[in-house]
Amino acid sequence: MKEEMQKIMEMSENDEPTPEQLSALADLLNENMKPSPEEMKTEKVPTKEEMENLRKISREKLAADKAKEPYVTIVGMDVDYNDLDGGSFDWDWNGEFIKRLLKAGYKGKEDEDIVDQWFTQVCRNVAMEVHENEMADPDKRRNFTQKLDDNRREHR
Repeated sequence: MKEEMQKIMEMSENDEPTPEQLSALADLLNENMKPSPEEMKTEKVPTKEEMENLRKISREKLAADKAKEPYVTIVGMDVDYNDLDGGSFDWDWNGEFIKRLLKAGYKGKEDEDIVDQWFTQVCRNVAMEVHENEMADPDKRRNFTQKLDDNRREHR
């Protein structure tokens, strides 16, 4: 397996990895995803289902890289149950996704900054769509009435 990995490391961007090389890379990624004994003492140990999900993500990302397609996925999510407005997402992406974001005008020093900008914009778009849908539905729209004087009222 080390020989296959060495061959992958020596490949140029235009070389296509063999199925054996892709398999060796997937095995290496899976092996590196296993927690160390120290991590097992201090961190939550992934379940079998979580490990299988990580393997699936690795395979999908490798396939996207091979096809030179953009790839992004959520690999984890944390929720603060004491403050439900808080939380975070853990993302995984490839270089092609970052290239597309840069081409679309996103900027940042680190890839994480660029992905954060993109996700913030996605959230804004969702919030705006929900707001527009609520405003279009008279049953959901909040009606506002203000008394201007004894004979006039303003309705919005």
